[in-house]
Amino acid sequence: MAMALEEIYEPKFLNSSHGFRPKRGTHSALLSITGWHGTKWFIEGDISKCFGILDHHILEQLLKKEIFSKPFIELYWKAVKSHYINPINKVEKFSSVGVLQGGVLSPMLSNIYLHGLDKLMQINFEKSKKNWPNKQR
Repeated sequence: MAMALEEIYEPKFLNSSHGFRPKRGTHSALLSITGWHGTKWFIEGDISKCFGILDHHILEQLLKKEIFSKPFIELYWKAVKSHYINPINKVEKFSSVGVLQGGVLSPMLSNIYLHGLDKLMQINFEKSKKNWPNKQR
């Protein structure tokens, strides 16, 4: 599933998106922002508990925009339905949010989920860049 999703979504993701992507990470993000090879420090932002709060139904709707295979969507639901047994009362529980942290599919699903935020940030960045003072002054 992860390989199929990567084939579909990787070309659609923005170049400014570096988290959990092939040949990308903190260092590629830093280099793309600063252009400096000798940067000594950088402030990194992190979306707290991202894997644990992804809504399965929203993610399904995002997937359905690109994936038209009903069996694939059914497989998605099998992948995200996380059951666990409460050790105290032995009750099996299901959560409708979150993806398994450390799972091979989770990074791709989180990037699909956050792609809209990436696009919004890029649009706002481009708008604000037009209002920056000219550096040649």
